[in-house]
Amino acid sequence: MMYSNRRSFMDRWGRWALSVAGGASVLAAQGASPKKLSTGTQVDALTQPTDLSWFANKGELIVGFVSEDDAPFFYEKGGETMGLELELAKRFAQSLNLQLKVDRSAKTYQEIVDWVADKKIHIGFHSTPTFKRVQKVSFSNAYCKLPHSLILNRVEMAKLSNGSGIEKVLRQFSGTLGILANSAWDEFAAENFPKAKVVGFPSWEGVANAVLSGRIVCGYRNEFYTRKILKSNPSRALSLKIVSFNDLSHELSFAVSHDNKILKELLNEFVSHRTGQLHLEHLLRPMV
Repeated sequence: MMYSNRRSFMDRWGRWALSVAGGASVLAAQGASPKKLSTGTQVDALTQPTDLSWFANKGELIVGFVSEDDAPFFYEKGGETMGLELELAKRFAQSLNLQLKVDRSAKTYQEIVDWVADKKIHIGFHSTPTFKRVQKVSFSNAYCKLPHSLILNRVEMAKLSNGSGIEKVLRQFSGTLGILANSAWDEFAAENFPKAKVVGFPSWEGVANAVLSGRIVCGYRNEFYTRKILKSNPSRALSLKIVSFNDLSHELSFAVSHDNKILKELLNEFVSHRTGQLHLEHLLRPMV
């Protein structure tokens, strides 16, 4: 059942032809034998005229994830990368009869975007469109949309509010705001909380610990990550509070090169099906 969307996805695309050196090379949409998943180190830049030509000639799809595990999206177990996003990658690669190669040598999400722009990988996973990033790469339609969210230290927020309602305080928030450094949240924080004192951390766990200790007033990410803090230790609810924003959506998309318009169209078709999407309840389920 893992690949239950494969027929409907490929029925609409059938076989796709790639123009190579003035001729046409056709990659069959079905009938190839299953390919083994491989995990690789950083690869050299793709040198073919287009990445689709590379697919036709090499028969592999190179996807990038950051090196630090982020369960249940992606994580290493028994020497293999697995997770919900890895399953998306497998389904997409198998729909096109391509061998999947996973590169996890990037240290930050911004580095993933840079590698897509430099054509060192075909697709960057767990990528978020921002104004600066869309100038470097293209993004597919979102396969996951999650509300923006804050995890607040109750005591520190009470000091800051001085009796005012939390809604009023957040509208003009000027306290300390923790984010994941070198990520899309740099831009989101500057745009949505321009008066805040933004503090970057190398990990979300670092943000959570700083909020819990009162070193910072709140942490800023999407609702999955704020809820994950309390799910891992429900007693923290005595000290911490979650506030989510239904009018602000964090989109997770596939990052591809600006040159790779056909790949982007294929990815958009893929995420239009239920099995090409992830939802908040689905993400929280493994942690229950």
